[in-house]
Amino acid sequence: MAKLSHLQVLSQGAIAWQQFRRELCLKSDQSIDLSNSDLSRLNLRGLELSGVNLRRSDLTQTKLVAANLTNADLTNADLTNAQLNEATLHRSNLLNLVAHNLDATGADFSFANFVGAELQCLIATGADFSFANLMGTELAFANLEDSSFHGAKLGRSLLSYANLRNANLAECDASGSVFFEAELQESHLYRTNFTGAKLVRSHLVHIYGVMAIFDKALLWGADLSWSNLMRSSFVDTDLTDTNLRGANLSYADFRNANLNGADFRGANLKGADFRDVKNLDCANLDDTNRSQIRWS
Repeated sequence: MAKLSHLQVLSQGAIAWQQFRRELCLKSDQSIDLSNSDLSRLNLRGLELSGVNLRRSDLTQTKLVAANLTNADLTNADLTNAQLNEATLHRSNLLNLVAHNLDATGADFSFANFVGAELQCLIATGADFSFANLMGTELAFANLEDSSFHGAKLGRSLLSYANLRNANLAECDASGSVFFEAELQESHLYRTNFTGAKLVRSHLVHIYGVMAIFDKALLWGADLSWSNLMRSSFVDTDLTDTNLRGANLSYADFRNANLNGADFRGANLKGADFRDVKNLDCANLDDTNRSQIRWS
């Protein structure tokens, strides 16, 4: 439970809080405990809250714009309709966080732990999720345009209808995740792992996906046209009705993939591996560069 004295100081405003923290720093054996507190609708703009215990706290509609929550513990906290614009949550603990309609534009979530968090309709354009653990996170309908997920763990997460335009997912692990009708145009997917992911009707036009892994993924009706997918892997992938028109697929691996209705018109398939592909006769390979393709 929160310490009453800590809550009382917080209610006195930013100046009193900063002085309290400075004094507390002289007592290395003490930490700030605001757990299980009702902090809803408070204006905590720019406040220094690094390392604070906010477990199970109610922060609904709370203003935390530009606040410093580095290493803070927000396990099971509720940030629904809160404002975290430009806030810093580097290495913060956000396990099982509930934060529907949270505005976190430009926030720093690098190395944070989001396992099991509910972030539906999150607004986090330009945010930094680099190397964060977002496994099993719900991000349906989230606006993540221009955000960075470099090296992040997104396995088994739900990102249906999410906007990831121009996002950086380089070397991100998104295996087993759901991207139903997600927007990923012009995103950076260098060596991104989509093994077993569901990308049904997702939009990946003009992506940079060199060495990306789509093995065993579902790409039904997905649009990857005009993308750079050189040396990418589609082993055992279902490419039914997938649009790959004009894509650079040189040296890509399509072994045992289902090509039923796949559109490769104008694609560069130089050196691609087509051994044991299924429904090749149902794919459109008009005007493709098929030099050095491996058929058997």
